[in-house]
Amino acid sequence: MSDAAAVPPSFWRAIGLTLEATVRNVRTCLMLVAAYAVLNGLSNAIGSTLSVEIDPLRASGSELIALSAAAIAGFATFLLVYIFVYPPTLGALSLVGSAAETGDVLETHGIIRRVFDRALEVIGTFVLTILILAVAPITIGLIAVLVGLVAGAEAGVGALLFTLIVVVVPSVYVLVRLSLAVPAVVLEGLSPIGALRRSWDLVGGNWWWVFGVMVVVGLIGGLIGNVASTVVSLGHTGIFTVGRQVSSNFALSALGTMVGTAIYGALFGVATGVIYGARAQAKPPAELALPDAPAPDAEAPEPPAPDASDAGVPPSRGSGVSDIAE
Repeated sequence: MSDAAAVPPSFWRAIGLTLEATVRNVRTCLMLVAAYAVLNGLSNAIGSTLSVEIDPLRASGSELIALSAAAIAGFATFLLVYIFVYPPTLGALSLVGSAAETGDVLETHGIIRRVFDRALEVIGTFVLTILILAVAPITIGLIAVLVGLVAGAEAGVGALLFTLIVVVVPSVYVLVRLSLAVPAVVLEGLSPIGALRRSWDLVGGNWWWVFGVMVVVGLIGGLIGNVASTVVSLGHTGIFTVGRQVSSNFALSALGTMVGTAIYGALFGVATGVIYGARAQAKPPAELALPDAPAPDAEAPEPPAPDASDAGVPPSRGSGVSDIAE
């Protein structure tokens, strides 16, 4: 492979291609991101409009049951939205971005079918990534607890803050190196561990390029999404409501969050696919199968040589079925 093939596309070209692919395939992107946006909008609206003011020390039995039910519901919603819905959504949107980068043509039903076929592997890859990133904070927390037990609470808090600051950079580095694992599962059919290794290899040598594209697209998506959310919700959600203590309307809050989530999620998902497509062309997999991609034409087998005993015998005029029956 030549050195030119290993060089990623222009930084601004990748960002422009992300925006172009999202706008050109806006209906497909909205269809793919709809479930995640709706669930996220409803969960955020519930959290912003409903408050449970219960003192656990003075609560009655029924109030404690209600508080426990709310906590369980919140945790279940978190699992549903961010563990079971978001990873397949990211995988589906990355197919749109990858196709834009490589010039392939994909149909919506092909994308959905591919993601459903690989949904368990995608979710497993996402969960494994979270666990890998959680190892350092959990270890730091345990160290801080031990320091606090030995040297006092203030020393424990100081150790916790210091180690958290130190671990931020390595955590971001690892996150970016593993950021292409989901499209690797969907497009290359890899196992979760194989996809994490593939992502680590794809990002290697171009970490700053990948990080920069993700950050810029994230900022653009966040800004557009928050402005649109503010307008649609009439000021109940969005960037201009940060820090304001106002009661929110449930319907408007949910709608605004849905719009903002859809815009940001679509742009970031497509950007992940564009990045993957660019890196996969530089470091191609052994075999890359795309949804609904036409299979290469198989060479037609050569007809068998005529038998000498059949020379001069005219071909049968009957159908194949009747000839075999006879």
